[in-house]
Amino acid sequence: MIEIEFIIIVIASKGNIYDKIVKVYWNPFIEYCNKNFKNIKIYLLYGDSYDKNLNVNPNNLLEYNIKENVIPGVLIKTIKAFKYINENYNYKYVLRTNISSFLVLENIFKKSSEFANYHFLYAGVVINSGRKYFSFNFASGALFWTNKKTIDFIISNEKLLNYKYYDDLAIGLIIHRHSNIKLIPQPRYDNFMNLPDYKLIPDKIKESKIYNHYHFRLKSKNREKDIHTFEILTKHFYSCLKAE
Repeated sequence: MIEIEFIIIVIASKGNIYDKIVKVYWNPFIEYCNKNFKNIKIYLLYGDSYDKNLNVNPNNLLEYNIKENVIPGVLIKTIKAFKYINENYNYKYVLRTNISSFLVLENIFKKSSEFANYHFLYAGVVINSGRKYFSFNFASGALFWTNKKTIDFIISNEKLLNYKYYDDLAIGLIIHRHSNIKLIPQPRYDNFMNLPDYKLIPDKIKESKIYNHYHFRLKSKNREKDIHTFEILTKHFYSCLKAE
């Protein structure tokens, strides 16, 4: 078993915008982490849509022969990845996220210290199911934290998962119904799109409420602008990274 502190698993699929984000941000970021941080392992999770032209490092790629869709594909990929890491790693933390996320490593490291003493870890932006007969809070699938104990619980209760639901709702539901695991609310920064000029993004980041975030979610109505924001954020936080 490989000893590791952080495993980041990223829900991925082929698409014009997603492919650009992989090339602009994820591929360089993965290589940066591989070179500089032995305590981090990143995996991009694809179904049957992976394109070899994306040139994802094969050591950071998990492919599954399943149809690429949101329901049930994302949940299937997530559970398969959970099983894979349990079989191959001794780890402290797993962050399950997606292609449209930008991560700030320094703040992830700081945040992890808050979770060190949790026996079961389940943390993320709080969403309410909003359903009449089972109203409860769960962690947004854009990024949620777990640890070994929580993933063991999810895998051992795999048969209780409802694959007709979104992945984050399905996982949150079994945690809510069948455990005493408490959801730990987390912040994230969702939008740089209201700025009149992209040149202002670095100045905006310096505001303390933004700078301390470990997770920026870049998914606006204008996805081409999102790609440009990925480029600016990458340059700001990881100036040594170069897009392909």
